[in-house]
Amino acid sequence: MRRVGIRKGEEWGSPTGSAPDLVVEGNDADLAAAVQERPGALVRYVPSSDSDLARTVGGSARDVPIGTELPMDALRVDGRLVVNSVIIGIAPRSLRAWHRRRQIMLEIDGRALDLPAVTTVAVLNGQHLAGDRLLTRGHPGDGRAEVQWFAIGPSDRSKLRARLATGDHLGHPAVGQETFRELVVDAPGRRACCDGIAVPNPGRLVIRVVAAAYRLLL
Repeated sequence: MRRVGIRKGEEWGSPTGSAPDLVVEGNDADLAAAVQERPGALVRYVPSSDSDLARTVGGSARDVPIGTELPMDALRVDGRLVVNSVIIGIAPRSLRAWHRRRQIMLEIDGRALDLPAVTTVAVLNGQHLAGDRLLTRGHPGDGRAEVQWFAIGPSDRSKLRARLATGDHLGHPAVGQETFRELVVDAPGRRACCDGIAVPNPGRLVIRVVAAAYRLLL
């Protein structure tokens, strides 16, 4: 069986005969909490039905043999480890006509972006959020993450929601995306969620990719 490449000429994962250091059952937040306490651990993950990271791994590693360990990236957010997503503002699936766009400042790997006012900033290590496919090419083991921002006007938001499941929203001119290793988000007063858990937002979030934060045992 073939192994899935991260980039052309590269393979993701390697065979192992080792027993797992941890067995984790639950959702993305449960996995993040476990690996935060055991960096680099070899993890057998038994995901719940709402695990977005499991959806990504299930697609990216569908042809990877059993007994393979996959190096998995994570996001470090002001001391918290996140395995799949950080959402600042309104989650895309929840956007309605009355949600206001506000100015949010982004700095990607030391470079400031000139953004329009947005409702949402979505930071993703995987591809999925609440079952929707926000990314079509994101990879949780390539040493980078993706950030999307949504500046969609009220009249187009119902159409956006219809396109989220398949990733067709990516063609919309009011949806932007870039990759990064370090991201600074200046968003005072906006709500923030890490792997689906609401967290205090100090107004300025520093998000760094932690390459190979743990290993997933298939």
